[in-house]
Amino acid sequence: MDSYKNKRPAGGDLVIPLLAGSFAVYYISTVWDLPWEAKANGLVLGSLLVLLVLVSVFGTLHSLYRGTASLSLRRLIEPIQFQSKRLGLVALMIAFIAVMPYLGFTLTLFTFLVLAMLLLGVRSVRRLLSVAAIAALVGYLMFIVLLDTPFPHGPVEALLGKIS
Repeated sequence: MDSYKNKRPAGGDLVIPLLAGSFAVYYISTVWDLPWEAKANGLVLGSLLVLLVLVSVFGTLHSLYRGTASLSLRRLIEPIQFQSKRLGLVALMIAFIAVMPYLGFTLTLFTFLVLAMLLLGVRSVRRLLSVAAIAALVGYLMFIVLLDTPFPHGPVEALLGKIS
């Protein structure tokens, strides 16, 4: 594999691990002021994420050292016809974060999932609504009910809070 063209383009493989590593450092830095149980859980989870990031990065670095990979971003950019979907997903993620304080976690998650699946080509109304509803319900039960996370509450949380 002497030719640059024959090497596996691994530059794009580093994007998610580097973002995950940044998130792990941020996450660990935010648990210091929490009670010791939350701090311990945060440190364990954050450390596991850092370990996985290191394994991924070292694997890529090893491939670069052996000469079987390059830092090319070709796999991240190509095929070019998918760029609009990729950018659309990024826009939906930004909108998810921006809108959540107003609509609440559950309704925003439901809406995000429906729009993301539409963008990715899912056309079955039954599948769109059932997958999004189940994921939003599981998210509500896990994050709002069980873990009592401080995610924004909206009309769905208010309604379900009255029922329970």
